[in-house]
Amino acid sequence: SNRNRRDTPSIAIAMGGEFHDAESWSGRFRDDLRKAEQEVMIASPGLSAARVEAFLHDALPALQRGVRVYVTTLAPEVYPEQVRAKIRESMEKLRQAGIAVFTRMLRCLMGSLPGTGT
Repeated sequence: SNRNRRDTPSIAIAMGGEFHDAESWSGRFRDDLRKAEQEVMIASPGLSAARVEAFLHDALPALQRGVRVYVTTLAPEVYPEQVRAKIRESMEKLRQAGIAVFTRMLRCLMGSLPGTGT
């Protein structure tokens, strides 16, 4: 990828004993969503509007099958003031779709905030 590594959150995702970074996770994640029978738990350091829309598209069939979906992400208060409203909107879209959203104030376990350099 030509993207600067600083543009990619530094988080590794464990899936079925495998670890994936921001560039390698999406195909496996979609496959896991298609196969999910009971629940899916996701830890995401950020919620961009575009990623939330894509995720909802991928998660909708699982939700319709009765799979419980949980997302843990950083609280809006962790972000700069100018983006907090957009983060709250993204969280509300997830909740309206039937996804349980949990927030955390800690950044240390989830990598740096996208776009902030922190």
